[in-house]
Amino acid sequence: MAKIVITAPHSSSFIPPELINRYALPHEQIHDVFDSGTFEVLKLISNKNITILPAEVSRLVVDLNRFPDDHRNIGIFREKTFRGNQIFIEGKHFTEKEKNYYRDKYYTPWHKKLLDALTLEPILLHIDLHNTDETKFCLSAYTQGKPLRMQDFTDFDIANRSAYKNPYEPIDSAGLTFPGKEMEFLIASAKKHFEKITTNPRITGSSFMKGGAIIQIARDKANWVNGTARSLQFEIQRKYFTKQKDLAEAIQGLTNDIVNHLI
Repeated sequence: MAKIVITAPHSSSFIPPELINRYALPHEQIHDVFDSGTFEVLKLISNKNITILPAEVSRLVVDLNRFPDDHRNIGIFREKTFRGNQIFIEGKHFTEKEKNYYRDKYYTPWHKKLLDALTLEPILLHIDLHNTDETKFCLSAYTQGKPLRMQDFTDFDIANRSAYKNPYEPIDSAGLTFPGKEMEFLIASAKKHFEKITTNPRITGSSFMKGGAIIQIARDKANWVNGTARSLQFEIQRKYFTKQKDLAEAIQGLTNDIVNHLI
């Protein structure tokens, strides 16, 4: 059976001890930026055909879900949070030497593991797992004052656009990894499995949250079965990650449905 790869690039809260006193953010905001519970849930998924790649460091140090030449405020080395708060104490930002050091220590080795996982064997499916808290209103780093999240809160959002485009542009079929009827199937399956966790879940296939750099890398670089890219980003409400066993079973069930649908 072809392999499945699940990445969790924001699953770590680890900040090297030498950096702790350089952050301006209070503890709760430092905790808020990582996808708490994602690694714990993935550890409960037991399938020899699934390769799991969690993060080894907080995105406040190096954001793995960005392109290496991304120099925005939400690039590899962030200056502000999505809510516009300064991350570092004034004068305590990374020097260029430090950026090179942490890039070499965390970003480059993780991305080598990613490319190895995607290319050494044929891949049938890639899932990039995240959590979100849409009860907190985020501002976009792309367009000041506009919401980053969808206007309607969701329990489970499936970012399906693979082309790296402005999120406000109209969707197009060429930029999708699961177009048309495939996405209808995917949403129905997600709803079925998520109903074990919450009553009447709101499941969406988003044209708004396009998926980050890892989705693009998987689309462009992976050794896909039949040459067809199937890469998705899951954004699941953070509160459900306290139900680790149930959520792991839901993700596993959804993954099985997708695989059976594709074969």
